[in-house]
Amino acid sequence: MMLRIVTLGIAAGFLAMFLACGGSDRPRSATFRESTPAPQVPPPQVASTNESAPVESAPAVEPSAPQQPKMGSYSAMSIAKEAVKKTLKAPSTAEFPSLTWSTGNKLTTDSDGRIWIESYVDSQNGFGAQIRTEWSAVLQPLSSTQANILFLQVGETIVVDKMSALLAEKQRELEVARLAAKRAEAEAKAKAERERLAKIDLEQARPALNDVIASIDPPTTAKDIDAARQKLEAVVEAYPGTGSAEQADDESSALGSLRTVFLYLNAGSKDKAADKLRDVIERKPGTIAAKAAEKLLADLQ
Repeated sequence: MMLRIVTLGIAAGFLAMFLACGGSDRPRSATFRESTPAPQVPPPQVASTNESAPVESAPAVEPSAPQQPKMGSYSAMSIAKEAVKKTLKAPSTAEFPSLTWSTGNKLTTDSDGRIWIESYVDSQNGFGAQIRTEWSAVLQPLSSTQANILFLQVGETIVVDKMSALLAEKQRELEVARLAAKRAEAEAKAKAERERLAKIDLEQARPALNDVIASIDPPTTAKDIDAARQKLEAVVEAYPGTGSAEQADDESSALGSLRTVFLYLNAGSKDKAADKLRDVIERKPGTIAAKAAEKLLADLQ
């Protein structure tokens, strides 16, 4: 009896544990969610690199000026030596200083690529005596091994002299360039002066002249002519070099010609006075003097 009770208790314990665990076939709770892998997020779209950004082209390189042919000291000295030998009495006896002797040779190259040489040569003269002769040369390289001899002097004798013509041409070019620059400078100054006077004429002289002309009635007496001329001369002095000043001077000159009419009239020479009036009208049309002459001529007739 006791054994059965124990057996039943053990069985009841196992059953309780089984029910507590829910059993293998019991539905899962609604609150339970199985873990699922996170959705895969597609990577952000990257712009295609097939179409590359425009690349600025490198600036065009302008062609450089042609380089002067370069010639080494050995080649230059060899060409000069051969030319010097031809001037000696005994070329086979010529002895030149070594290129390594700085005291024996002087080679320089100018900005035009010409090579200037100063040196000496020891050789026998016509009497068999060994003498030393100084010489100088100027070479214009054509390549690394060829050159034109522009100048050669051996002792006191100038053997080749093409430099004088070159220097004269160079001097002429410099003079032409100097004159051209001077002329351009003068033209620029003249233009600036014209522009300055034109501005003064437009803004000041022209209005002043118009006012003077408007204030002058065609003069019919010598006194009136003198008064008109004074007004016009004031414009000439105030605005020299302007177009209005030139016009004022022309007006004053025409009035001066008109003034001689009164000399003829005072002398009783009406015919000469009339001729003078016609001359003023013909040569100075549109001026104050011409208008006055027309009025005086009408009075004479």
